[in-house]
Amino acid sequence: MPEGISQGSSKSHTENAKDGRFSFLFEPPKAAWGIIMKDMAVDSIGDRTVAGGKGKTDGNAKGGICQKGYGAGHEEYVGRVPIWSLKQECVPGIGPGEDKWLYITDNGDAARRLRDQGEAVLIWLHEDNGDQDFSGFYYAVTEPEELEEEFLERVYRRQKGLPWQILETARCLVRETVPEDVEAFYQIYSHPAITRHMEGLYPDVEQEKQYIREYIKKVYTYYEYGVWTVLEKGTGMVVGRAGFACREGYEEPELGFVIGVPWQHKGYAGEVCRAVLAYGFGRLDFEQVQAMVEPGNAASFHLCQRLGFQKAEQVVLGGREYQRLVLAREGGRKLLNASGNL
Repeated sequence: MPEGISQGSSKSHTENAKDGRFSFLFEPPKAAWGIIMKDMAVDSIGDRTVAGGKGKTDGNAKGGICQKGYGAGHEEYVGRVPIWSLKQECVPGIGPGEDKWLYITDNGDAARRLRDQGEAVLIWLHEDNGDQDFSGFYYAVTEPEELEEEFLERVYRRQKGLPWQILETARCLVRETVPEDVEAFYQIYSHPAITRHMEGLYPDVEQEKQYIREYIKKVYTYYEYGVWTVLEKGTGMVVGRAGFACREGYEEPELGFVIGVPWQHKGYAGEVCRAVLAYGFGRLDFEQVQAMVEPGNAASFHLCQRLGFQKAEQVVLGGREYQRLVLAREGGRKLLNASGNL
């Protein structure tokens, strides 16, 4: 029996999302600690040199943002903060060991100049820059001194085309999908048992890769969740997919997963789905999650039952019959507690 349940809604998830022209500006979660602000110099940006400014400091400061604010003749604020967690990683155009900077500005022209130079940019919104044009920038904050390190890394990753790391389990890593995963997906989906109960891939590899590119832009960026890639820690191999999709006509996010045949019957599906559900209830604050399982998919049905899902109703979607199962937040708390700090 295949280890997987329908992901048929994932393509409609993309098609129903806002198109790439929207401005996705939001306030991130507040941190328990603030970004360190300290005296530092920032290199010339375009034709404008930005001087360092004074701010909060502490003895653990590793770097921070510098400022040049409005008032007293100042025209703009531009600063940058190092993404220390990525210092040893290779980023397009930046080698391992080199600093990776996220720039912060409250000026539309400066933001566009930085973006044109290939920099990652975070917008600072305040009462004095309401007339600035920030269209095309997806991330903004109102209190730049109160940001989580993870948020800063994720803003940088999104703009540099790097996948977000979602969670880890004892044996697996779950991260956002990238076009390079597609070749492995075709290997997984080539087994008849996989597509027996779920939608297959596009016939053309390049078409599927383009779909993934659009999915990153229109789903991951807008919703901050979706269907992700599952990798085996020990080998780094892509072993499946898991995550949440939005199905038209339903308010609840829908759990979907698939584990490739060579990795089935090892408990990966249960391990990953428990962690994904804990992430959904704990980090994404879901109230309820649904799953759609075809009557003949006994393995997935039994797994959903072990995860705490309850029968809700029989439905017919696209000419196929499904058992709709639901897991409420109360049931999800057990998963969250069992998963520790996921």
